[in-house]
Amino acid sequence: RRPPRSTLSSSSAASDVYKRQFLRKNAELIYSSDTTLTNTSIGSSENYKIVYVDNAHLTLSSNFTGHGVLYIEDNSLSDMEPVLQMLNNAAWYGLIIINQPNGGTKTSKILLQGSEASFGIEDFVIVAAESLTIGNNLDISSGGIGVAGSGGTLSIGTNANITGDVRADNLRIGHNANIEGDLYYNT
Repeated sequence: RRPPRSTLSSSSAASDVYKRQFLRKNAELIYSSDTTLTNTSIGSSENYKIVYVDNAHLTLSSNFTGHGVLYIEDNSLSDMEPVLQMLNNAAWYGLIIINQPNGGTKTSKILLQGSEASFGIEDFVIVAAESLTIGNNLDISSGGIGVAGSGGTLSIGTNANITGDVRADNLRIGHNANIEGDLYYNT
């Protein structure tokens, strides 16, 4: 019989360690200190890359494009600053995983902030455990966003346009923000 998902068995814990080791071993890029990437690209639509961020803050900014798997390990960072920031016209095409392996006590933040030209996310779901900040001018043309944790907070900046559904217990919406989908509460 399988244990409940909230209880890690020794085999599932070992499997998680194996997955992290696999990603780290096969990563083309590993960042172990705070990093900002601008005016560059990682991978392409024909050549996906694995990027491993080891307990560091990552900022993707102006004219950055990434393709592949972005894996962020967060077990020692401050709860006060975002572990991932995507600013201006930065774009990542592929899977983004933020792993907080120390028993769910972390509340690391993700900040997405579009430019005036709008930063679009299509057919994607963004889920955070405790806190998610969607910055100004962000356009989510399909897919949903939400905060899964009970009492979690989702902050949406000004001029944001969200076509999909939104889920959070606490919702802060900026001026001229538009939500076309349904609103859901976790409790």
